[in-house]
Amino acid sequence: MTVTVGVLYPGYSAQDDYPRMQHLLGEDIRLPLVHT
Repeated sequence: MTVTVGVLYPGYSAQDDYPRMQHLLGEDIRLPLVHT
């Protein structure tokens, strides 16, 4: 089972952190990022 956590992030400065966090949390976690 895959868990998806939606993230609304204002701006663009930390967008590279989310793929790294997703990798550290494991294969069953998705952290899609939507710029607002």
